[in-house]
Amino acid sequence: MTKIVFFLEDKGIYGFLTRLFTGCSAGHVGFLCPDSGWFYDMYLMRRRRKWPLGDMRKVVAVDAPVQVPEQYLIDKILDSGSEYYGFVDFFLFALRPLYRLLGRPVRNHNGIICSEMVNDDLIENGWLSFWEESSPPPSPCDLFRYFEPNVPL
Repeated sequence: MTKIVFFLEDKGIYGFLTRLFTGCSAGHVGFLCPDSGWFYDMYLMRRRRKWPLGDMRKVVAVDAPVQVPEQYLIDKILDSGSEYYGFVDFFLFALRPLYRLLGRPVRNHNGIICSEMVNDDLIENGWLSFWEESSPPPSPCDLFRYFEPNVPL
């Protein structure tokens, strides 16, 4: 069964910024295929890395609500084309709280964030997402709170 893996950032500037902009320490998310040992995520673009990762931080793994076939994830890497997450995307994500205060929709510039990739991939494989299309893309923290509501953040 495909797993969803959340990386929790407890220390350092990245952890501070993650908590400041999203409200919890879940800073990254991706898919793990335990049978093959490959981890699929979105950093600047879709990628695949061997599990366990060399830079392991605190991680929480949960079963995906639907099966996301590994071949699907491989095909998405091969077909991602111009889908990349750049500086303007990071900047717009940081402005998310301001957009919400103004009642404006938050959009990405060119790419998608890791949690948006996970959400979209789950939907394409049959999951009925809790996330509304009209709302800003979910952050790793939003997904973490949905899948692991009883874990202290």
